[in-house]
Amino acid sequence: MTGGPFKHIILDGPVSPALMAELAAGHRGAIKVVVDIKNGALAAGGEWHSDCLALLKTRGSNPDDCWGAKLNIETGAIVYKSQINQNRPGNRLDEIADETIRVMVRGMVEKYFRDALDQII
Repeated sequence: MTGGPFKHIILDGPVSPALMAELAAGHRGAIKVVVDIKNGALAAGGEWHSDCLALLKTRGSNPDDCWGAKLNIETGAIVYKSQINQNRPGNRLDEIADETIRVMVRGMVEKYFRDALDQII
């Protein structure tokens, strides 16, 4: 876990509304998330998606298995865009094109954030 204005952390369980707000600090109600779809790990927060990717790499994640998105904590909407998504096999743009990968990312985001979102939305 890191401190400073852009805290980022690898999640190991559902987040509280307070932690969710802390992770969104500095991003106008949005949390950057990176999901390792192979290992089922999720890092959240940070100034850039690359901050979260770097954390996941310290735990052995392969960058080719990691996909970035943003969670809007005011609406619960997920935006499947990040520069780390560019130039992957089958994904040339920053938006995740593969619906199967989107479903995996959404499932992980909901696993960790759904309870906190339900308390504040």
